[in-house]
Order: sequence, then C-alpha cells, then structure tokens
Amino acid sequence: MREFTEEISGADVAVLSAGCTPSDRDIPYGMLSELLDSPALGAEDARRAKRLLGGGGVLAGSGLPRLIRDMAELKPVVITVDGIHNADAESVAHLVRLVRRLPSARVLVILTERPRPAEVYSVLHSELLGRPHVSFIRLRPLSRQGVREMVEAATAAPPAADLHALTGGSPLLVQALLQDLRASGRTAVEDIPPAGSAFGHVLLGCLHSAGPTTLAVARGIALLDGAATHALLRRLLDLPLEAVARAVAELDAVGLVCGCRLRHPAAVRVILGEMAQEDRRAWHQRAARLLLDTGAPAAAVARQLLRADHAAETWTAKALIDGAREMLDDDDAEQARACLLLALRFSAADLRRQAEAAAALARAELRLRPAAAPRLYPYLAAAIRHGHLAPRLALELPEILWSHGRVEKIARLYGSLTRLVDDMDPPLAMELCARRAMLTTVFPQLAERIPDTREKVSDLQLASSAFSTATRLKIFTDLRTVQLQGPSADAVRSAELVLGATRLTDRTVESLAVAVVTLLDCDEPGPAREWAERLLAEATDRGAAQWEGLMASVRSQVALYEGDLAGAEHFARRALSRMPPQAWGVGLGVVYAMLLHALTETGRHVEAADLLSMPVPKTLFESTPGLRYLHAKGCHYLATHQYRAALADFQACGELMAKWGMKHSTMVLWRCGAAEARLGLGEPDAARRLAEEQLSVLTSGGHSRARGVTLRVLAATRPPRQRSELLTEAVNQLQHSGDRAEWVKALAALEETHRGLGETAQARMAARRSLHVVTGLPAAVPLEPPMPTAPDALPTAAEADEHTSADLLDHLTEAERRVCDLATQGRSNREIAGELFITVSTVEQHLTRIYRKLNVKGRQDLPVQSAFSHSDTASYAPTRLRPTADQTPEPRCP
Repeated sequence: MREFTEEISGADVAVLSAGCTPSDRDIPYGMLSELLDSPALGAEDARRAKRLLGGGGVLAGSGLPRLIRDMAELKPVVITVDGIHNADAESVAHLVRLVRRLPSARVLVILTERPRPAEVYSVLHSELLGRPHVSFIRLRPLSRQGVREMVEAATAAPPAADLHALTGGSPLLVQALLQDLRASGRTAVEDIPPAGSAFGHVLLGCLHSAGPTTLAVARGIALLDGAATHALLRRLLDLPLEAVARAVAELDAVGLVCGCRLRHPAAVRVILGEMAQEDRRAWHQRAARLLLDTGAPAAAVARQLLRADHAAETWTAKALIDGAREMLDDDDAEQARACLLLALRFSAADLRRQAEAAAALARAELRLRPAAAPRLYPYLAAAIRHGHLAPRLALELPEILWSHGRVEKIARLYGSLTRLVDDMDPPLAMELCARRAMLTTVFPQLAERIPDTREKVSDLQLASSAFSTATRLKIFTDLRTVQLQGPSADAVRSAELVLGATRLTDRTVESLAVAVVTLLDCDEPGPAREWAERLLAEATDRGAAQWEGLMASVRSQVALYEGDLAGAEHFARRALSRMPPQAWGVGLGVVYAMLLHALTETGRHVEAADLLSMPVPKTLFESTPGLRYLHAKGCHYLATHQYRAALADFQACGELMAKWGMKHSTMVLWRCGAAEARLGLGEPDAARRLAEEQLSVLTSGGHSRARGVTLRVLAATRPPRQRSELLTEAVNQLQHSGDRAEWVKALAALEETHRGLGETAQARMAARRSLHVVTGLPAAVPLEPPMPTAPDALPTAAEADEHTSADLLDHLTEAERRVCDLATQGRSNREIAGELFITVSTVEQHLTRIYRKLNVKGRQDLPVQSAFSHSDTASYAPTRLRPTADQTPEPRCP
C-alpha cells in the first residue's frame, strides 16, 4: 500500500491516509481525525472537516460522506488506512457508512488488517462482505521460490539458509534479515543468518501491533522454548484456550511461529530481552513449576530454573539435579554443570541434597574438566562417611574417583557401605559387588580387606539384576582372574559380550575400557584394537573429555602391545591432553608407562628421564597401574645401562605380584627384565634361571607374546649352538602374537646367531624377513639402526625387488604355498616334512616346482611375503637385540 501511494503521489489525486496502532483503539474518532488532518484537503474542505469533528471528536450526521463526495467531484480521492483492526470503533462505524453511501463516486478506499483466523469476523467483514464494489484480497506469504528470488535480488547469490522456514514467507521478516545481513558486512546468507536490530524491530512491531493477548502468548512460547502447547500456554498465562488458539493462529499467519514453536532461533532472545529482568525471572520460575507439575522432561524444568538463576524453593534443587542427569545422558555436560552449580548455591541448608548435587557434579566435571573432578573427592568421601550421600548415589560415582584415595580410606569407605548391604535392594547389592570387583583389579590387596558380599545375593537376584550391573561384575571378575591365572577363553567371550551389548555412558566407560584390556591381556590384539578405535571415536564425537582420555590410554596400550611405538606415544599424549595428570588417580601409571616405553624404545632417554621426574600419586605403587610404571621405569634404566636400578625395579614388580597372588600374570614380564639386567651385570646363570622360571609359569594356553619374549631372552643365556631352536620358536610365537617390535628383535637375534655359526644362508633369510617387517612402516627415530649393517646381511638388488616375485605367489598351489612359507622361515626339508606330515622327497618336488614358478635359483631367493601376507602392520623403531651371555650387553627391554 505504501508503494501504491508513492506511485500516485505525483498524479492529480487527493490522498487521505491514517495508520492505527493498538493504543488507537481507545481514542474515539482517532483514525478519522488523522484522515481529515491531511494536506490533501483544500482550505474550505479543511474547515468543513473541522466543523464535522465538532471540536469534541463527534462527527455530525452524514457530513463525512458529503465532504468526500464533493472532493471526488473535483479529483479522485484515495483513502488508505493501515492496520484497520486497531482502529477505534466509532471511526470504523463512520468509515463503513462512507463506503456504503459512495458506491459510484470516484473514491478508492484501501484498508489493511492483520491476518486472523477465518472464524474471526470484524464489523468490516459483516458490513461489507458481499458488496459488488468491495474486494477482499488475502496476501499470502511468499513461496519458497519467492523468498529465494527476493534474497537473490538483494545479495546476487542464492541463500544457503532456508529463509522461508525461518520467516514463514513474511516479506517484512525476510527484508529485516537482509537488512541485518548488510549491516553485518556479509554478502551471503548463511545457514542461520544474523538477526540484528532490524529483525528485532520488525518482530516486536508485529507483536505489539497484534494486541496484548497475542503478545502474551508470544512471550509464553518464548518462555517455554520448544515445550509450548496450547494447554500449557493456557495454564501459564491464565487465558481461555480459545484465546490462546486464536493468538497462535495469528502468530502463525504473520510468519513468527510454526505450531507453538518460534521459527527463528533469535526470536526467543528478542522477545524475552524486552521483558524486565525480574519479570522474566518470575515467569521462568512459574514455567518451571508448571512443567514439573505436568510431567515434562526433567531437563526442560531445569533449563527454566537455570534461566531464572534462582532455586530457593524446596523442590528446585532436586529438579535441577534430575535435569542435569538427563542433560548428561544427552551429552549436554555444560548445561548440566551449570544446573548443578546452581543447585549447590541454594542447597547449603540441606546436606543430603548438597551431597547429591556434588556427586552429579563430579560426573559433569569428568566430562568437561577432568582435573576439577578429584577436588570433589574429599567432600564426597566425608559425605559417605557421615551418611549424607545415599549408598545408591555413592555407588553411582565414577570408578575413577575411587582411585584418588589412599587404600586405607577406600577400604573404610567401602566398609561403611558394606555394613548397609542387608538393607539394600538386590540391584544395589549387586552394584556393591561390581564396585568391589573393580576395586580389587586396581588395588589387589583390597581383596582381603573388604568383604565380598556376593554370598548375600542369591543366584536369582544375580540373574535378574540390571544387565549393565551384571556384566560389569562379570568383566571385572574376569580381569581379576586373568591377572591371577593368565588368559582364558571365558574371559575373551565375556569381554566380547560386554563390548557388543553395552552403550558408552558415564557408568559403563570404565567397564568397556576393562573389556578391551582383557582382550589384550588374553593375546587378542586385533579385536582389542578395533574396539579401542571404535570407542575412542565415539568418545571424541560426543565431546566427553574423560571418556576420550581413558579410551586413548587403552588405545596406547594396544599400540604398545603390537610394537607400534609411534602410536603408543601419540595416544598416550592424547590421553594426557584430554585428562591432565591430576585427573587420573593411579591410572596415571598406565599412561606414563606407555609413554616411557615409547620414549625408551626409540632412544629418547633424556625425555624419558624427564618424565620419570614428574610426580605420581602416593598410592600408585599400591595398585596394578603401579606395576606397569615400575616395569617401564626398569626398562628405561636397563636401556641406559643402569642395571642395578633396573634390577631393583623388576624385583619390586615381582614382590608386589607375589604379594597379590599374580604369579601367572603376564601383565608385566618382570622376570625377563630382571634376566636382562642380570646379563648386563655379567650373571648369565642367574639370568637363565629367571627366564626358565618365567617359562614355567606360562602353563595355560595363549601367552604367545609372553612365551616368545621369554624364549628370546632365554636363548640369550644359552651357548650359540643351543640358541637357534629357541629363537626359531620365539619368532613363530611373536609372529602369531602381533607384536612386531618383539618379532623383529627375535629375527635379529636369530640372524646374529646364524651368522655367528657361519650359517650365512639362514642368516640372510632371517635378515630379509626382518627387513620385510620393517620396510614401508612409519617409525620413530631409533637409538640404533633397527637391522644389522654387515654387507652380507643386506639383501641383493634382486631381493629388494621381491614384490615382483611375490606377485607370482598366486600361481602356487595351497600345498606349495605351505612348503614355501616354512622354507622362508629357514626350516630344513626334514623339518618341513615333519610339520606337514609328508615325505622329504615330496618336499623336494614341491620346492623344485616353486623355484620354477617363481623364477628363483634356490630357497635363499624365495619372497618372504608368503610368510607374512596375513600379518597386521604396525609402527615401531626397535634398537638392536640385547646381547647373549658371551657378548657385550646392549640396552633392550621386553
């Protein structure tokens, strides 16, 4: 209408205009007074208009139609009223009479009114509807294409955002957003275009022009922010349901809402920002209580209280805590933390509620700021001792928090909970059992100091307990069994069950980490790596710092097991970046151990020494992570020729493991390390006894890595002639285990042994196999070259091009491939015949055909890929093999 009046402004037309706002409704004849106070009226017409208004605002008789008719005889008259729905009733009545009496005069009347539901009719509709000279034009919202064209005309670029969805197709809102876009200095419409002062001005203008009821409903929708319904708005605003429905329909018609949700995210800020702060807080509190009473999600209630920044009512602290728990489940840890801090502010008088809030805050802090969580441990421990923290809540505390206390305090705390077991329901009693199982895997001495309450839980209760609790109990128990007795198929099955059926949450993160470690301790590095990578990726995606740190630590352990020293270092540093040292408790020992091994194995001894100077928890050496740290420290001393210090650390590991009943554990191979130290001290007989003792405890199945490392160390204590067989078996065991760093050490030892015995062909074969493992793999910088450098130990030019011959392996039959595999491992014809249950003659025939198909002269030219084609690759940089009894010691560690 504005554009129309501007277009005719230069023509010989009399234009009378008025605009109405909600405040005009209470001013009798206000609209007509504005119409008649127009420069388009001549002097005489202006005097007539003044007489018509009568000075008191009351029009006399039918003088208005006559005035307009007389003006129309001279020139066309255009009357425009913007916002007729806000005009006063008296003016509307006279305007209707004017339109009825001037059907043929040169008068054009243009009225605009706000969109309203179809069932709502005004006096204009009832009086004018159906008249032949009256037309109703409904201005529909812009279509998606219309909005697109409007944006492209203003920006010369297609919009990235769906402005139609954000504005409902309202030209006013689209234009306001484009104006704010220009004001921001941007030239393209992004996913959510900036909403500045222009958008706010138009939005508030629409609301205020709609009247108090519609404004109140818009504020209610903004307050409830996504939770609004007609019923909730009725109760919140104390309005009739019909009035709420009409207001929502009106807001929808002007493009502000879709249903009961504001279209543009900035609309909530604009609408609530106009309210006085105290009023806004009071409304948020009222909304929180309403949502609580109507059974809304706890998080929605808590968000209202958080916006109110007030929680003095008796019900508010619990509402905030419950809401924070929901937020944590939805990975909204920042909001959860804010809710819990607010609950703590207003619950000082209720010690139980305050303890409950602090326990939940520990979970949130671990997600966001792991270093802050341990500061809550002393308070929570005191709350448990004094009975302020209910047993259920105490047992919900993350396992990692328990690792920050001293063993005596942990035992006392657990004992105070155990005394209540008779009053616990079965699920809580089961949780107590699971927590004990966890604690004994970390602090083995606690097994004798805190009672096992499983006998108080029946088999039926065990079977019916929550899956997560039962599986956590099982996996912790299995890990403890592996620690005591070594690998087992049952432990592998349990770990795979837990990993396949458990969702990553605050309560399960430690259980899942333990399940992966159990796979690793049972010589299953492949599945362990796959699960560690999957869980680490999920933890990273969900933004949980503690989860990511813990899973990075597990991934580092897998990498070290596989000889991937670069990976072990990378993931250990990543773990420390997500969880600083003070957040780990005794778990820090594992992370430091992985990093120490990586630094030591790659010859970076100064960095390793710096790491050893870092403080560690006082209780570290009362825990299984302390074993790993002690062993890594011993390896560092061994590599730097500090053999006495190394021996002391390895023996300390042995004493702790004996004290904790871990005789068969392969968690750390302390005897092998001690044997290496004895060799360094020139005590080969003592070294041999230690290696033989280690071999004797590996009685159960599995242990391929431990057995391979032990055989390699034992071989170093034997004379050269007895060494070859042990090293060949060590190579086979380590190839199967997946630890490529140890595999290369064994191959290097085998190559040196053959060379010392003058067996050049076998030595070259071992060197070539070792080179195949190393070639093409990323590695950190080693202290010494990873392979021997004697000229006759290096491959020929033809051997370096082995991939050409390897391509021909596909032409071998299965029987020929098996013979080829064993031949490349240095087996004699008789040994191959014995292993494959065939005759020596058959072996010779197979080899003849193999040489012909691969176009090689003899077994020394066979491509080693045949033996390794199914092996996993890893990143490592081993140093030279540790010496035998008759050689000068070189630093290495198993």
